[in-house]
Amino acid sequence: MHKFSIRSIIIGIGIGVIITSSLNLIFHSKLDTINNENEQSAFVDFENDQHDDTPADLSEEILEEIDENKEVIKESDYIEVDIPRGLTTDKIADLLFEKNIINDAKEFTKIAHSLKLTNKLHFGVKALPKEASVEEILAIIASP
Repeated sequence: MHKFSIRSIIIGIGIGVIITSSLNLIFHSKLDTINNENEQSAFVDFENDQHDDTPADLSEEILEEIDENKEVIKESDYIEVDIPRGLTTDKIADLLFEKNIINDAKEFTKIAHSLKLTNKLHFGVKALPKEASVEEILAIIASP
């Protein structure tokens, strides 16, 4: 066996600290970028919304209805809802029902299943129009 000197051990520890710090800086900056994108996408710009991020599963009829009903509306005509990460479609429906945004949680869940949006609903703060249909609410929550 070779003899190890204290100098070799200290150099090894120093190299390990440098590598660990470098990896931490690289991955931490990527996480900050992801978090910043999530924070920016939590707010919906209704004036410039072109429905580019709307899931393809929504029918053209629903999209036309949304476009026909789109107009410049005051902020007071919207309700902000914070949807926590990890909620199921049923829990999101219950949350929206508790806040009096939807009238029937089971109907919300049924429509989400029929439009195949159950795995596409995003967490975060969403601004939902007070008079929105269930389909419009689903389209907003499904957009990142």
